[in-house]
Amino acid sequence: MAHGEGMELGDGRPRVVAVVGASGGCGASTLTAAVCRAAAREGRTVVAVDGQPGGAGLDVVLGLDHVAGVRWPDLARLRGAVDGPDLMLRLPCSDGVAVLAHARDGMPPPGPEVLAAVVVGLAAARRDGGPDLVVVDASRERTMGSDLAWWPCVDLVVVVAGTGVLELAALSSVVAALDGLDADIVLVLRGPRVPGRLCDDVEDSLGLPVLLTVANDPKVARDLGRGVAPGSASGPMARAAAAVLTAVGMPVGRSATTSRDAPLGIPPGTPPDRSPVVGRATEDETGRRADRRALWRAS
Repeated sequence: MAHGEGMELGDGRPRVVAVVGASGGCGASTLTAAVCRAAAREGRTVVAVDGQPGGAGLDVVLGLDHVAGVRWPDLARLRGAVDGPDLMLRLPCSDGVAVLAHARDGMPPPGPEVLAAVVVGLAAARRDGGPDLVVVDASRERTMGSDLAWWPCVDLVVVVAGTGVLELAALSSVVAALDGLDADIVLVLRGPRVPGRLCDDVEDSLGLPVLLTVANDPKVARDLGRGVAPGSASGPMARAAAAVLTAVGMPVGRSATTSRDAPLGIPPGTPPDRSPVVGRATEDETGRRADRRALWRAS
């Protein structure tokens, strides 16, 4: 049974979500922050893990760059197991969200074994005062080989992609790298007015469900400019965060029924169909399923 089937929060362990951007600038870090804030508003304790070295830093996206605490360079000499609750107490934290972020000092990031030790330690920690939810802003470059050591802890993988030809080609590559992972994988497509037939094409080609589409959210840039984390209580990004939390077994308010399909497009654990990468949908395309015409959009 895949992780996502029959998830119950009473089993004493946190839920672990990995958010992967199929290409740069598609909003994976923004969605990561929005999911964390949405869960914290529901009273959950949350740890955000910045898995993208060389970026702005997830602490900046969360508005916590001014808060003191442990960051990745402080763990460069880490060896062995990680005490999740102890690490949580040392991280920058505000309003129920703690973050382990990369610094912007040019220091090389710790290796993949350190990231694995951190995620495993946090994922095993809830009974001992650990988090309810761990959200990893995962680098697409670290979705293969030894960098996959921590992925068995993951309950849900959310792959975020744009809808252009290059972005969909990148999405196909990332999905192929995640093949065989024992976790539910869902797709989030970013763009204005994404047509239902394109979502059908993506699902048919990759064998994975499109959880939802997310339109551009003007609130995000405005909030980031004021040092406020994205995903306020309303708007496209907030609704996307709610859909992700519902998919991992943490429904927010009325969001339990807010998704593109109910249940998701295919059963968890269905092996992907390795068809060629998705291309442009044609206007005269036939045979589309009528029940997919009514696409719920986060707009």
